[in-house]
Amino acid sequence: MPSSKKYPVAMADSDCSASSLGRSIAHYFVLHVINWWHSRARIRMLRLQQNGSNPRDCALEIHARNLQLEIASCEQLRSRGVDFVHHLGYRPGGITKGSQAARSMSAEAKKNRGKVRSVSRGGVCASLQSMGALSVIKPIPEQNLRGALQRLGMIRDDRHLVENNENEGEQAPLPIELPSYFTSSAECSPALKDDYKLDGYNVHMSELMLNESILPFCKENATSCGVDPFTSFRVQNLNRIENVALFERYKKTEARVARQMRTRGITPTSISLPTWLQKLSRKNGLCPESKSVYLLHGTTPENVASIVQAGLRTSISLNRSPSYGKGLYFTDCACKASQYGDIILVCRVTLGNSEILRSPCPRKLFPKMGFDSAIAQKDFTDAPHGHKQLHNEYVIYDDCLCYPEFVIDYYEI
Repeated sequence: MPSSKKYPVAMADSDCSASSLGRSIAHYFVLHVINWWHSRARIRMLRLQQNGSNPRDCALEIHARNLQLEIASCEQLRSRGVDFVHHLGYRPGGITKGSQAARSMSAEAKKNRGKVRSVSRGGVCASLQSMGALSVIKPIPEQNLRGALQRLGMIRDDRHLVENNENEGEQAPLPIELPSYFTSSAECSPALKDDYKLDGYNVHMSELMLNESILPFCKENATSCGVDPFTSFRVQNLNRIENVALFERYKKTEARVARQMRTRGITPTSISLPTWLQKLSRKNGLCPESKSVYLLHGTTPENVASIVQAGLRTSISLNRSPSYGKGLYFTDCACKASQYGDIILVCRVTLGNSEILRSPCPRKLFPKMGFDSAIAQKDFTDAPHGHKQLHNEYVIYDDCLCYPEFVIDYYEI
C-alpha cells in the first residue's frame, strides 16, 4: 500500500516535469522566431538606410514607378503635384478603390506593422492624401514629401528657382494690367465674349491667319493633316475668353519666368512664327523677355465651356502617351491644330528657355533642368514613325504658362 500511494505522486511529478519541459521548448522556439524576425527586420532597415530610404517611403517608390518619374525639382513638383496625386487616386472625396493610392497605402501599412503614419509624424501617404483632398500643397505635407524624395534621391533644387521663390515674398505684388479690350472686372465670372462681327476686321484677319499658316508641303502632298491643294478654312464665329483670375495667374508666371531668365543671364532665342501671330503678339504687348508668343491649340466644341472656366490643363495628358511628353501641345500651323477638332484656340504661351528636342520622349513629365518648355522642331526632331517632324510643336508642362484667349470656330471648304 505504501508503494501504491507513492505511485500517483511520482506520476504527478513526471507530468509536471514533462509539461514544464514542453513549455520551455515552446518558449524557446517562440523567442527564437521573434529574435529571427527582429534580426530580419533590422537587416531590412539597414539595407533601406544604406540605400538612403525609409520604410514609409515605399509609397513614393510605387508612385515613381507608376509615373515613370526619375528626378525633378521642388518647383516642378509644386507645379504639377496636385495633378499627380489626383491621377494616382488621392481624390477630394477620398482614396479611389483599387487605385495606386490604395495599393501604396497598404504597402506603407505593411512596412510599418499595420500603421499608417499621420502627416504630423511624417507620413507619406497621409501627406499625399492631404494634397489630394485639399487640392493644395500645404507646408507640412510638402516638407514630408520633400524629405522622403531626398532620401530616395529623386529631387533636386534649382538654386535660381529657390532663391527667387524665397525673395518673392519680400517683393511688392506686381500690378496686373488687363488687356484694354477686356470688358470684365475681377469680380466678374469667367465668360466667353462674342464681340466680333462676322464680317468685321478681326474675323477677316483670323481667317487670313488660318489659311496663311497651312504648310505648303501639307497642301502639296495631302499629308495626315487632311488638307489638300484646294483646302480653305472659313471662320463662322470668333469669341474671346475673359477669365480675370486665370489671366492674372498667367501674368504672374510670365513675370517670374522673365525674372529667372534675367537672373540666369539667358537671352530669349527668336522663333519663326507666321507673320499674323507675330503682329498680334506685338499689338497685345506679349512679353519678349519671357519669350511669350501667340500659338494655336486644336480642340472640340464640347471642351470650350471647361476651358473658359479653368483654362487648359496638363492633367489630361497623364492618361495618354503623346510623343513629346505629358504636357500641353501648341503649334504655329493651322493644318496641325485642325487635326484635333473644329475649334482652334489662339493662346498666349510663355516658352521661356526652350529645349530643342532631338527625338520622341513620351515619358517626359517636366522640361529639362534649366528649361521652361520643349520644342519638336520641323525638319530637325525625329518623329515617332521614323521620319522628321513635319510641323513645329511647342510643349509646356505647367498650366500656368498659357492663357487661352481667342476661340475660332471654323469649317473647311
